[in-house]
Amino acid sequence: MGRKKTIHIISNTHWDREWRFPFEETRLHLVKLIDNLLDLMENDSEYKYFNFDSQSIFLEDYLEFRPQNRERLAALIKSGRLIVGPWYTLPEEFSVSGESLIRNLLMGRRVCEEFGRTSNVGYTPTSYGQISQLPQIYAGFGIDGMMFYRGIYHKECSNEYFWEGADGTRILGIRLSRHVSRGAFFIYVSHRTMHDPDWMGYRWGEEDCLSFHLNRADEDHEEEPILIRTPYGETFNPEMIEAGIRQAMEDILSQATSDCLILFDGMDSTFPNKHLPRILKKANQVNPEWNFVHSSLPNFLQDLKAQIKPDQLTVLKGERRHPSPDNLFNAFLKDSLSSRMYIKQRNAAVERMLLQWAEPFSLVAASLGDYAYPWLPLLKAWKVLLSCHPHDSIGGLSPDQIHKDMMSRFDQAEIIAKTLTKEALGYLVSHIDTSAAAAEDVLLTVFNPSPFTRDEIPVVYVDLPREKEYRSLAIYDHDGRKVEQQIISREDSYLIATEAHETPMTFFTTKWKLAFAARGLPALGFRTFTLKPLQGSYSNHGSQISAAHTMENEFLSVKIESDGTLNVLDKTNQNQYLGLLYFEDCGEAGDPWMHIKPFADRTYYSRGQAARISLLQDGALLTTYCIELDWPLPARLERSNKQRSQEEKAIHIRAEVSLKKYDPKLHIQLQVDNTVKDHRLRVCFDSGFRPGKAYAHGQFDVLERPVALPDTSDWLEPITGTNPHLGTIAVENSRRGLAVHSFGLTEYEVLDTDSGSIALTLLRAYGYPKMSGLGREDRVVRVGNEGTQCPGKHTSHLALSFYKGPWQDCAILKREAEHKYPVLSVQHSRYAGKGLSKSESFLRLEPDNLILCALKQSEDQQSIVVRFYNPSNRAILARLWFHKKIK
Repeated sequence: MGRKKTIHIISNTHWDREWRFPFEETRLHLVKLIDNLLDLMENDSEYKYFNFDSQSIFLEDYLEFRPQNRERLAALIKSGRLIVGPWYTLPEEFSVSGESLIRNLLMGRRVCEEFGRTSNVGYTPTSYGQISQLPQIYAGFGIDGMMFYRGIYHKECSNEYFWEGADGTRILGIRLSRHVSRGAFFIYVSHRTMHDPDWMGYRWGEEDCLSFHLNRADEDHEEEPILIRTPYGETFNPEMIEAGIRQAMEDILSQATSDCLILFDGMDSTFPNKHLPRILKKANQVNPEWNFVHSSLPNFLQDLKAQIKPDQLTVLKGERRHPSPDNLFNAFLKDSLSSRMYIKQRNAAVERMLLQWAEPFSLVAASLGDYAYPWLPLLKAWKVLLSCHPHDSIGGLSPDQIHKDMMSRFDQAEIIAKTLTKEALGYLVSHIDTSAAAAEDVLLTVFNPSPFTRDEIPVVYVDLPREKEYRSLAIYDHDGRKVEQQIISREDSYLIATEAHETPMTFFTTKWKLAFAARGLPALGFRTFTLKPLQGSYSNHGSQISAAHTMENEFLSVKIESDGTLNVLDKTNQNQYLGLLYFEDCGEAGDPWMHIKPFADRTYYSRGQAARISLLQDGALLTTYCIELDWPLPARLERSNKQRSQEEKAIHIRAEVSLKKYDPKLHIQLQVDNTVKDHRLRVCFDSGFRPGKAYAHGQFDVLERPVALPDTSDWLEPITGTNPHLGTIAVENSRRGLAVHSFGLTEYEVLDTDSGSIALTLLRAYGYPKMSGLGREDRVVRVGNEGTQCPGKHTSHLALSFYKGPWQDCAILKREAEHKYPVLSVQHSRYAGKGLSKSESFLRLEPDNLILCALKQSEDQQSIVVRFYNPSNRAILARLWFHKKIK
């Protein structure tokens, strides 16, 4: 006789807030589920626990329609029967910033504590892999055990293991059923009790079932039926329990290290099974050595920790992104990284507005005295943003309506953040004493969101009174020194001034577009420049053009070839880079989860195409060339033979390539007008050597990933070279290095070739299937979901850095921050402010290879949070300076 094994049965539902159906439709189903659950748990003491999938936003969603049930929910949560949190929403971790993951957990704790209890189990069921620093993040919240199933391979470890994060923090990990993960007990046992043994799924005309769906020919082509009357929730057929129990135990016993085991009883959006207590009684008669108990995740973790033998567990290290060799349900599904890329870009823009502007500058304004930190508006903005972070939402995996709703929510969060930013910056400007300026002077204050000093060439609009007919201008810094400037354009315009006590007031202006040298901008602070209008005519002096289609500053020489590719000389290290900025296009026969190439796929390259090259602007400070391509590509995928069509359409690509004085980066703005379907478009940059590994900046870590791939062609999910990043991909050898900085483009690949190309995915277009699934060849594409084809214009912002030596020594991530977080300039009039000079720094973090990710008021509103991290594997002596005395 062996030792008795305790199997914790976890009643749960995997509740996708929006996936198959839009949020509001899904919420109406949620209300029915929780109504049912409350009645069941209050009236049946044997139905002890229910686990709500690790999230807490559903509480707010439900109570908006059922406010009268708040205390009923709170009673179950406080007693530990209804398990909620620790997350607010269930994020896809690689598609959002690391700081957003922390805010998600903070928000989850805030919501759960209103109801009396937060789960301390790190259940992260649906992210497509796990970031390397999740153990450290969980540890910061007092979470010392976690479980997930996507991105971990059953041969890597037993059911239990330790996972070590990039910083060395370890957490106890639990790998779910190798075959059906979070649905094991439901699929093996509970589901079978709902039907006769020979039941194979619903068939039209089934007795006691009423199928219902709208079917208007002009509107309801994709309306799916709902079984509004069935016996499924009432049926209890126990004859299959024993066989199911034995099958479930065979699954989880094969790699168990303790006598404490876990099985989940629930699937996507399923209601609680009221027959579970009866099922467990039958289950406990199968084998006297097996004890099945209705349990919760916290109870299971407590039991497991008392039994494990740490020295017998495997230690896994780093990110968990292993594809599945042989199992459908535990599939990795990593290609969500490139689904609806515009969603990821929009998210990054809103995160930036909150994290780099609204929060830190609201805090700085509040630190001056009589400015109230806007806690509640920021809380609202974060809740709205986090509602876009569930895996199916931010993954871009849903029908069009859901992503239209998301874009609206992004807008609302950004509007709050932008308005708070303007209010905070306006408050700071009102404290700057600029009374010495002349009445006609224009004050330009440039704000730097970075915790280090930086040189910038801001491009701004300046409005001057039209009636004065000024013909020129000069700009002076805070010390009265004239600074370099470059006038780009001028046009007539007018402004409408608003004030809380007055009606809108119009005044006519001449709007000047210009660039100027803003050097030595103080760390997380500002500098005020004075623009003096002049009567004389203006002229620009200087140029960065050194030859035909060639521009040059003190760092780089850039030549544009006839096909639009770039040849760059890194003058600092005397290295030449050839073949930068070309495009690769291949076919797409996959879906939101999987990139699948069509049969006999044809891959196209833009090299050799005739490009139109024009000069947009030039001067001593800023030179921009425009490169345009009209590139013929196959119009679509022919669904009949899964091949790209012979018919072609031209997509228009416009690249604006800019070089700035004092700036070692090469700036690229891309606009793609996508007119074709079923394809993946990438922009490529050749490093000029075969790299052994690539470095990618992620969430609180720089990941080192191999470039060469193993042969996994016979796997269910073959390993491919595409990987996630959050802003920088770099390759290097002993002689040279190339880093590509982007914003919101989450997927890259470094090709294992002699040219070592870095490829960034710009868009992946495909038809939205009625049913997902790896390897399905019977996909039926839904009508009316053209958003998955990403039609229309898409804009991307990139920059290139060239270096020599290890990336840690070459300010690569500082350059990324400069690219991702540009300065913000404001125009204002003179004012007798007090307390601030025309050049101020509020926070400095040294050295500048540390990354500041948060400056905000603490959750209890009693102190300040400054969060930063060391992205390298070296110890760094850091210095933090704040403009107020630190207690």
